[in-house]
Amino acid sequence: MTSITASSAWRAALLGALSGLAACAPGSEDDGQVIVGLDPDAPSGGSAGSGGAPTVPVQPDEDELYEAPPPPGCGDSERSDDEACDDGNLDNGDGCSANCLVVEAGYTCDAPGSLCQLVEVCGDSRIVLSERCDDGNTNGDDGCSANCQLEAGYACPRPGEACVSTAVCGDGFVALSETCDDGGVVAADGCSDSCQLEPGYECLIAGAKCRTVCGDGLLTGKERCDDGNTVAGDGCSPTCTLEAGFACDTAGAACRTTDCQDGLLEGTEQCDDGNDVPFDGCTAACVNEPRCGYDSGGVYGCAAVCGDGMKFPEEECDDGNTQPGDGCTEQCLREPGYFCENVAPDIGDVLVLPVIYRDFENTHPQFEIDPLDSPRLPGIVLAQLGNNGKPVYDPTFTFQGKPWTMDGPGAGGAAAKVASAAGTLDADEIAARFAEWYTDVPGVNETFVDTLALEEIAADTFQFAATGATEFFPIDGLGFGDQGNDAAGVAHNFHFTSETRQWFEFQGGELLEFSGDDDVWVFVNGQLTVDLGGIHGELLGSIELSDNGIDSTLCLQDTVAAASVCTDLDVPVNPEGVNEIVVFQAERHVVESNYTLTLRGFDAPVTNCVSVCGDGVVTPDESCDDGELVNGTGYGVCNADCTPGPRCGDGLVNGEEACDNGSNRDGYQLDATSCGPGCTAPSNCGDSVVDVDFGEQCDDGVNDGSYGGCSSTCLLGPRCGDGEVNGDEECDDGNRRNGDNCDLRCQIERVPA
Repeated sequence: MTSITASSAWRAALLGALSGLAACAPGSEDDGQVIVGLDPDAPSGGSAGSGGAPTVPVQPDEDELYEAPPPPGCGDSERSDDEACDDGNLDNGDGCSANCLVVEAGYTCDAPGSLCQLVEVCGDSRIVLSERCDDGNTNGDDGCSANCQLEAGYACPRPGEACVSTAVCGDGFVALSETCDDGGVVAADGCSDSCQLEPGYECLIAGAKCRTVCGDGLLTGKERCDDGNTVAGDGCSPTCTLEAGFACDTAGAACRTTDCQDGLLEGTEQCDDGNDVPFDGCTAACVNEPRCGYDSGGVYGCAAVCGDGMKFPEEECDDGNTQPGDGCTEQCLREPGYFCENVAPDIGDVLVLPVIYRDFENTHPQFEIDPLDSPRLPGIVLAQLGNNGKPVYDPTFTFQGKPWTMDGPGAGGAAAKVASAAGTLDADEIAARFAEWYTDVPGVNETFVDTLALEEIAADTFQFAATGATEFFPIDGLGFGDQGNDAAGVAHNFHFTSETRQWFEFQGGELLEFSGDDDVWVFVNGQLTVDLGGIHGELLGSIELSDNGIDSTLCLQDTVAAASVCTDLDVPVNPEGVNEIVVFQAERHVVESNYTLTLRGFDAPVTNCVSVCGDGVVTPDESCDDGELVNGTGYGVCNADCTPGPRCGDGLVNGEEACDNGSNRDGYQLDATSCGPGCTAPSNCGDSVVDVDFGEQCDDGVNDGSYGGCSSTCLLGPRCGDGEVNGDEECDDGNRRNGDNCDLRCQIERVPA
């Protein structure tokens, strides 16, 4: 054993050499720690295991002390005053430095001659025993708590280094203070650019698009309304779209009914012209109508108007509304990510057409003209509609070789209004009075808006039928009152006109049939096609369109009892746009009133749009969409139903993943949940690499705890020099030296005789 004198001299020399280190050495005022091996007041031979001052590990960055020359006797398993420890060897990294001056961080060396033991020293930049991290400090809220436990939302890959937040906004994983993460950093989509849930949204799947919450009283996303509930019929539908006839002014408040025809555009109204009269561009229900009229070149035609529920070739789509976000925009353009299919309109078994009735007094000079047993009188109107879309009187019309003035006293049939050259009205006056038939003239006529219900009589064929002497009296008791009696003596209103229109997509084969007494004119795209003018008994006319409009078939019953005669007629049709058919009728004579209208094929499809999973466009009802060839093909891509597929970070081990804990940023396998970047296995006990920073003393890849090997926790197993007799040892004095009765192989030394 080294003498006290020699030891004291060595200590004095060493202390002088290290005098410049005192300011930063443990034990200074900076950290309050004490280096036991350098404490001049420590009792001789004292140690932590024998009642001396406690062994406090020095910091590993004190390189000068760590590399100082060893005192005499270092490695003899007896701790002298000059030593901080003595584990019986001259090795570093086992708790006691090779010069016996440093108890290495994370160890306690209580018994001289024995292996030092790992201890938990939070803040020493080593991870041992129950520690889950050690970032070199004992501060909390930085990823590694004051007792060296991982804090939620952090990963601490390397001891002694700052922990990193696993909360990276936009990475598709919710961590720390994040309340959502939709895989992006765009605000106003439900998850803000700082990954905070935005009001009115729910984000159910990390990495997937958020969706609005209908019924929460907040107007968000593409919601058109939100009245705080999901009840239908109150103005805001269960999917937060506006219901017809309502306006929802304030989110969270009850919706209100709108007043169509008040001239104010609101709610679901596509138009509001302040009246209930159809065929002026806005229906009585405030829905758009196609626009028809003459262009600058004098050609009559119609243009589609978005939202009317009739899809014409010039439109990409028309789903009957002007609300975006359903696949068809308010300009009737298809929205990306949707498939829009044209389907037959859902007419049901009744086709309802708007109709305008105009009532007249029997004093009108062109009503109650004696028919003189005449047949139909073709040619009363011009072959083209006027600029206002109404029939125009032909001033060249004659009857029985004379100009037909259509004037007279109007005595309800008592006095005949016969064709006469001596009439009281000239041609211009006759035309002006005729124009009153289908335009609103206060004091001359009264207008009534109603509907005609055509019932289905065959596939795509609908008919309104009112035949017989007392059948078609739609405005009895209205307007100027009833003017006469039918054959049964019942009073009726016999003096009125009617106007109805229908728009259609030309396909070929469309058929219109009409029968009635008195005047009937049918126009297709502004051209007269059926002419049953004049006061007469019930007659029949029909028009069937050919595949191209040319050589369409016109059939007319030319006299009351005659058979129909059919001829060819060229009808102007527009295969690339809107087509219009108009039926004008007039009831002008007491006794009968008949009206039968049959339509086949005069309609237009409506558009049905649905989102397309597999087109690579993410629509509001999809969480993801990688394209048809990618969706549902496996790991890391979108499922076939456009929900997130298996991927690294979903918390499930799939594909070729070794692990997946959702964040996957662990640098070491601390437990079964640890996982490294890319869902790969982190360093671990058993990988044959000694991870000293994580408290491993050894790692032989076997780690079976056998003699001379390594334990399952990567700590040194039983071995010669550990102070315990095990294996084939005969002795173990805590060192591996000869000459002390127990040799370096832990066998008893034999003294020669």
